[in-house]
Amino acid sequence: MVNYGIAYGISAFGLAQRLDVPRADAATIIEQYFKQFPRIRQYMNDTIAFARNRGYVETVTGRRRYLRDIRSANKTVRSAAERKTPSTLPSKAPAADMIKLAMINIHRELTDRNLKPACCCKFTTSWCLTYTKPNKIKCCRSSKRNEDGDSIGCSHRGGNGSGQELA
Repeated sequence: MVNYGIAYGISAFGLAQRLDVPRADAATIIEQYFKQFPRIRQYMNDTIAFARNRGYVETVTGRRRYLRDIRSANKTVRSAAERKTPSTLPSKAPAADMIKLAMINIHRELTDRNLKPACCCKFTTSWCLTYTKPNKIKCCRSSKRNEDGDSIGCSHRGGNGSGQELA
């Protein structure tokens, strides 16, 4: 919780609530974290300064996240914008960029194979595609390799329409 929370700009108040500790203890945890890892604080501060100067933060792939409130005179509003910058830090956001590129590639592949999923859901880094039976067989029989030569397989489970899953 601490590493993840600090990476997302959690406040002492927010950390205290999540850890169920007094706010002063949470503030000490954050302070000690940054004493232990001072370059992380510097990196985050540099990114916030960049955002204040330009009005946005940018990922290594060039995607920009504009932060309209980063220069707000209202400290509460400005602080909220500052807390948004870590989620677009150049060191972290490439993962989100890769997921977006993967989604584009999956769409392209489905279109190329003329597959029309009945339902498509994304959960963090996994996708769940539901097909009618003919399309499911077509999908799972085909095999492909990505640009790195890694095999792209298809695992599937079937259902009988009763809400019970069949392996």
